[in-house]
Amino acid sequence: MTLLEKPTKIGNGSGEVAFPVPHNGDERTVINDDRLYEAIGERLKSVRKNHHLTQARMAKYLGLERTSVTNFERNRQRPSVHILYHYCEHFVIAIADLLPPIEDMSKQRMLPPGAEKAREKARRSLLADSI
Repeated sequence: MTLLEKPTKIGNGSGEVAFPVPHNGDERTVINDDRLYEAIGERLKSVRKNHHLTQARMAKYLGLERTSVTNFERNRQRPSVHILYHYCEHFVIAIADLLPPIEDMSKQRMLPPGAEKAREKARRSLLADSI
């Protein structure tokens, strides 16, 4: 899967998306969207507070209502990418400073469809060969 391909959705719309793990094409990492945006909200709040800004002043800079900033920080509303860039511009930080590491957002590892069956078949073949 290349970076331009659409990730595979997993589950029943529970906010989990599978992305390929760069070092191993046989496994996929399940990213929990809720956990991701919660972490982003915590980072937005931390950066704002470290610069001694109120939510109202941050909202004014962003051209938003104070409640939007509150909602970003409490994971009630998801900030758009352009909002994240505005934070970065205002605080002179990199976008990566607002995004948590993928490893921290992983819910579980899972195999792509059919991979478990192939592994089991290979395991049985190895066992049969050793007898």
